[in-house]
Amino acid sequence: NATLLGSGGQPPYQFADRGSLPAGITFANGVFGGAPSQVGVFDFTVVLSDSGGRTVERSYSILVPTDLKLV
Repeated sequence: NATLLGSGGQPPYQFADRGSLPAGITFANGVFGGAPSQVGVFDFTVVLSDSGGRTVERSYSILVPTDLKLV
């Protein structure tokens, strides 16, 4: 798991994601979980909102490599 945190503004915070997460990955309440079952590059944006109605967003990319190996 990986967790994103908010700071500043007026808690409590709400998280949302836009875009494409790899199959098998979940995002809820700022926490990514699961294991990817799809190879590729996945672009998505996380939106953080505070109780005062302010929002901020940040874009991310996840690279899920193939399991192909040369030994």
